[in-house]
Amino acid sequence: MRTLAHNTMLVDMQNHFPGNGHKLVWDVEGMPRVASAGSDQLAEDVWMERNVVMFPGAVLLIDALVSDRQRTYDWAYHNVGSRVAGPELSPAEPLAEDGPYSYLLDLEKGGVDETWSVEFRQEASEEDPLGRGLKLTQLGVPGTQLFGARTGHGHGHNRMASTLLSRRTGKRAVYVTLLEPLAEGVSVSAYAMQGQTIADDTVSVSVTVGDRRWDVRVNLGSEDVVKTPKVEVKDAGAR
Repeated sequence: MRTLAHNTMLVDMQNHFPGNGHKLVWDVEGMPRVASAGSDQLAEDVWMERNVVMFPGAVLLIDALVSDRQRTYDWAYHNVGSRVAGPELSPAEPLAEDGPYSYLLDLEKGGVDETWSVEFRQEASEEDPLGRGLKLTQLGVPGTQLFGARTGHGHGHNRMASTLLSRRTGKRAVYVTLLEPLAEGVSVSAYAMQGQTIADDTVSVSVTVGDRRWDVRVNLGSEDVVKTPKVEVKDAGAR
């Protein structure tokens, strides 16, 4: 299985090992809905987890990778259609001559230290510049490298998708990302994401829509070491 073909995280540009994961949270009654899973079997000496909070109209991802040594982490995302807005990227040399990373076509890269957003449009054209789309916002971390590319998908790779890699190096990386579908003709994002605090293996972030705010707190780590509760979502009401 080529891990890079999926919306997931990679360690040192390697495919995941076959392995098991652990369901940490599954709370799908009402809104927001919360799910969390993790594994220490997908990469050597790495704990990897994904926490998902589904709001009405948007999805928040809080992803973490932790190792005892320096690693290169890639957060991969693919979206059908074209990347029509986002940070300025410049043409770049291929990341690999063979293997999964060699399938990244028309590679571009740039540095992003602050919070950044990218807009995809599935049906973008001169006649219809605002087809259905998606806005992706990721909270900034200094030293992040962003790569953009095109990749084939579907049977026979007969359709093209836009691909992003958010790359960080270190012993650990935490990615906080908001995905918001945009209806045809809609150019204004309804959601906003503010404030990231990482201390004592805890991530805190606020998500707002209109005048309503949710505060999300995630305690990072496996069920053996994690603080309880794993994920907290509080409706802070009107601002």
